[in-house]
Amino acid sequence: MDQLFQVILARYNSLEEPDFHWVAEEYERKPYRELEKRLMSRFLVEDITDLNNDVSCVFAISSEGAGVRWTLKMSLVGPYAVLLRETGARGWDVYVQGESDARSEDECWILEVCRQHAVEVLRLDILKAPIGLRLFDTEPENVRLYQALFSDNDYMPGEYNAEHDA
Repeated sequence: MDQLFQVILARYNSLEEPDFHWVAEEYERKPYRELEKRLMSRFLVEDITDLNNDVSCVFAISSEGAGVRWTLKMSLVGPYAVLLRETGARGWDVYVQGESDARSEDECWILEVCRQHAVEVLRLDILKAPIGLRLFDTEPENVRLYQALFSDNDYMPGEYNAEHDA
């Protein structure tokens, strides 16, 4: 966890007055090009990154004709990822945190490709850890490692549904 905080601080230069100028430049560098090519060897992959609030490369992954879809977010802050199950997933069930969460050979394969490219898929307990990073769209009390590493959205994926399903 300390290592993540150090990587975040090094990238943003400050938590109170963060620098975001690096985001577009890092995205244009295509740090996950080889990983993306590997994914494309098995799946349909669409880059759905929105640099207005993403600090990650965001790929929509689907298997042709199967109706199964995932979102893989790979942080531009460092070699970290989150794999989200899109089809039929509700609440916190959207997170594929590791092989024990994988529901298919495809999910195991995506996790393995990340591992082979030295990209760590983070667990939900880590993603939910608060951090005092000042962002544009996320309320200060809602900023967690997820927002710092992946996307400036007030809710984490699955969070809104999880709170309203209860």
